[in-house]
Amino acid sequence: MKISLLFAALLVLPVVLTAEASPAAPSRHPLLNAWRHRAVEKFDADRDGRLSPGERETAKAAHQEKARTRRAARFQRLDADNDGRISRAEWDAATVQRQGRAGVVRQRLLEKFDADKDGRLSRPERIQARGALREWFMK
Repeated sequence: MKISLLFAALLVLPVVLTAEASPAAPSRHPLLNAWRHRAVEKFDADRDGRLSPGERETAKAAHQEKARTRRAARFQRLDADNDGRISRAEWDAATVQRQGRAGVVRQRLLEKFDADKDGRLSRPERIQARGALREWFMK
């Protein structure tokens, strides 16, 4: 679950960094507000509360470098035999591992938020679980 949110963040972050970060115009999405706030906090050199074009370029370059590092680390994890290529077997093994982690997360969510113990999350239970995940992710 956290990995999926991370990939979503990597897709959204460049858009957030190019937007003007103004406290007067918050997004309707709390995660975007948090990312925007962190970007301004980290890259606002003149402390005027917004990212100037130069500061946005600095933030974009830092984001791209971090993405390159993460891609390289991900590739190293997938390339089990270190031959510089990801074979079908390596890809399939990673898929099985990822599905196993997703199953564990799903099971933990059921255990924690399935109040009526029917084996599935009803709408109110899903809303409660989403809120808890959002709080956990925003830490």
